[in-house]
Amino acid sequence: MGVITTDGSLSAIDFTIGNVYLTLNGVGFSELDAGNDFSMITVSSNALSSSAGNLITTTASVLDRMTLLNDTRTNKQILSIRGSGTAVSADYLATQNTSAQKLLTGITSAYDMSSYYNGTAQGTNTYSGTYPNSGLIFGRLTSSSSILNGFIQEIIIMPSNLTADIATYHSEINGYYSIY
Repeated sequence: MGVITTDGSLSAIDFTIGNVYLTLNGVGFSELDAGNDFSMITVSSNALSSSAGNLITTTASVLDRMTLLNDTRTNKQILSIRGSGTAVSADYLATQNTSAQKLLTGITSAYDMSSYYNGTAQGTNTYSGTYPNSGLIFGRLTSSSSILNGFIQEIIIMPSNLTADIATYHSEINGYYSIY
């Protein structure tokens, strides 16, 4: 389980003390089902280089799932969706192997997906198929090799496509956290 602490002077969930994570079993949010419009915004850090840094995952399945990542690997993933056996992602434009705090956003509009890093548009992609949505996991995927070793300070999950207003959200969040 993550520990509530501070990162700097602001509240955070601390995932740096071993294989810790938060799980909401049996609590799937239909807003995050495949094909629905949704937006996820996080403020987080990942102290591990070459780490997936899983922030939010929709299921404990090792196969089909939706995951928002703070990826420091060369994979460069921000929003990854594996639907009906096929994985695609909306990635960073360049590898971000830093432990610094990041403002990361993943947005879907039907089966189209887009990502943002520190207020700047990153990769886009289109996915197909479905994935289980039987719970939420914060701070890891399904194994200890996919843990987040860092902090999560903000999580916003909205059942809508925020693309039209995303600059306003990013500006307000950055104004509070002074990320970039």
